[in-house]
Amino acid sequence: MLMPPRECTLLFVMSVAVWLLLRATTKWTVDSNWIYLPHLLVDVYVMGLLVCLLPKRARPWVLTIIYIIMYACAFAESFLYQRYYMHFTPQTLTMIQETTPTESSGFVRLCFESPVFWRTLLWWSLLLIGHILLLIGRWFANRMWPYLKNRVMPWVVRSVAVVAVVSLFWWVPARAEMLRFMMMGSTEQVERVDNGLFYSTPWRVAYALKIDQLTQREVQKLADNMQKLDCVATDSGVPNIVLIIGESHNKHHSAIYGYSLPTTPWQSEMAEQGLMVAMRDAVTPWNVTSSVFKEMMSTHSCDQKGQWTDGVLFPALMGRAGYRVGFITNQFYSTNRQTSANYNGSFFLNNQPFDSLCFDYRNVKHYLYDIGMLKEMESQSQSKNFVILHLMGQHQPYDERLTKQGHVFSPKDIKRKDLTEEERRVVADYDNATWENDRVLKAVYDRFKGGEAVIIYVADHGEEVYDGKIGMFGRNHMAEPTPEIMWAEFEVPMEVFVTPAVKKNRPWIMAALKEAENTPFGIDDMPHLIMRLGGVQTKYYDRERDLLSPDFQVRQRPVKGGVATYEEIMKKKGRK
Repeated sequence: MLMPPRECTLLFVMSVAVWLLLRATTKWTVDSNWIYLPHLLVDVYVMGLLVCLLPKRARPWVLTIIYIIMYACAFAESFLYQRYYMHFTPQTLTMIQETTPTESSGFVRLCFESPVFWRTLLWWSLLLIGHILLLIGRWFANRMWPYLKNRVMPWVVRSVAVVAVVSLFWWVPARAEMLRFMMMGSTEQVERVDNGLFYSTPWRVAYALKIDQLTQREVQKLADNMQKLDCVATDSGVPNIVLIIGESHNKHHSAIYGYSLPTTPWQSEMAEQGLMVAMRDAVTPWNVTSSVFKEMMSTHSCDQKGQWTDGVLFPALMGRAGYRVGFITNQFYSTNRQTSANYNGSFFLNNQPFDSLCFDYRNVKHYLYDIGMLKEMESQSQSKNFVILHLMGQHQPYDERLTKQGHVFSPKDIKRKDLTEEERRVVADYDNATWENDRVLKAVYDRFKGGEAVIIYVADHGEEVYDGKIGMFGRNHMAEPTPEIMWAEFEVPMEVFVTPAVKKNRPWIMAALKEAENTPFGIDDMPHLIMRLGGVQTKYYDRERDLLSPDFQVRQRPVKGGVATYEEIMKKKGRK
């Protein structure tokens, strides 16, 4: 037990020093949690134990290799953050893989020309000098101060050993979870793993490599399916189709769905004018944006055997049918600042050839407020246009979604005696964000109201906002959701707007919408509804999954990868 800290004392000291300097030179959120320091000590203890099992002659060489890897990884991540605001993430690895030799030489040259590089090198050089001084000092101390060697060091060694052993209570479950992560077979699974477990640079590299491996495998399978897209264009489609994907929208906080406050004034007005139908029983398969995107963009449905990669991406079919396809998102974009969730949701959209296969244009910048995204929408000069607009919606923090006009409701408007003042403020902010969302929908509609257009609004998932017994805001990611979670997070708003020209020229659409108003629908079947509106003729279209088709078949709706269906969960508690 005492051998690792006794024989590898400097390894413990410098590992902690490197971790602290990396925390100081980056802002990696998981490193700000000091609970991972004991994890680090146990990792170093295990590494020191392995070193001690080697012959004495080999130990210095192995330790030298460990130090080189440790310093190189930490310096690289420190510089990447200082210069490019990057960490070792799956997106970073993708960039490295796609970099040509010419680009690499140019990158190296720019590094040497960058003051940030030399400043970062100075910090780590000072730490390396300290390392060397400690190494020399230890050699002299062992010979000149026996008291230090014989009295002080044993106590230090015992203390480190005790801390490492005690830390096993946290370390063992964490490493078991990491081992489970390495055995996972899909991006949906790995996304739900707490990336805080990967607290240091080597672990972050392992995390990124695993996700990159899974995404590449899924991308290859999808690419094989999309080698030859069978699709025929027709003249029967609606000229302009817009799919607006909201974010974290709890439908039960919308007046159009019966909420007590007027959070959706424009939507309510459109319903009264007969230009909008609100679907009353739409359910999402996940309460995670990235997983919803994969299911909703693929022609494969959740209740079918296999995975989402067994289908094809339906925007590519719309393009083959003669539509000019745009994708404007305030969340998924190609950047190294992505979280794992954003990466999982957008890797197949940013990857070539899918990007060029699916979209004719995309936005190149983001906006503080969703309403600013409308600047990215092209004028409808083409005869046929299909636009996917992906909002920030009501994503936390709610107050950051509000413009100057958006402060409509205050805590006093929330008539909930069971909530504190602060909780009522949170609910008021959320309701204001819902009001802002209504304003965005109106602005989109106004751009198309002069012609023939169908605009579909659907949220990727809902949100807890101190509703019911849960007593929280945000989302709950328990393995099998309760009926309360299903009600708040999986029941989503889905509304279809038509322009006056569509109502006049294509009366079948409004008739079909009204007929389907109360029909159970899983939003992973959205591609079939949109292909019907676009008049797309393809083998991938299934009229039994098209909500507007007279042949539509009501099915059980699986949630969270098939752990249960929405119907089973709601029936269990008598909620449905």
